[in-house]
Amino acid sequence: MSPEMLACVGHDKRLDIYCLGALLFEMLTGLPPFYDRDVNLMYERIMADRVSLPDDYQHNNRDLINDLIQKMMTKEPAQRYQTLAEVKLHPWLKNVPWQDILNKRISPPIKPNCRESHIDPEYTELPLDFEESKVIKGRQSTDRRFSYYYESTL
Repeated sequence: MSPEMLACVGHDKRLDIYCLGALLFEMLTGLPPFYDRDVNLMYERIMADRVSLPDDYQHNNRDLINDLIQKMMTKEPAQRYQTLAEVKLHPWLKNVPWQDILNKRISPPIKPNCRESHIDPEYTELPLDFEESKVIKGRQSTDRRFSYYYESTL
């Protein structure tokens, strides 16, 4: 979530740049930026802290990557990169053959076998609980999941 979403002040296409930066951060580090098990603390950090790669993140271009992510995830949308074209001009991305990627002239480094499952069997072999997924009165039963329910008066 971006600061403007948490603040409920509306957002525009610059939110996509923020989210792309968050995705890049997670792909590089394994965790979302500002992650904390305490969701409220995580939201506070999103609103107050400046994003930065973890101290133990090792990469020969660490400073360039950190600079890119920070420019994509600046708190104030007006100070962020405004377009994907700006992101693509960042020095860390300068040697990316964008046109070749767009025209599918680059082979992907990994080609997953779509006939095989890449989901952990420990998960896929869990017994199904059909009672949990019953639809009651035209809506999904949520009586054990949430403590607040909004009943429409319409």
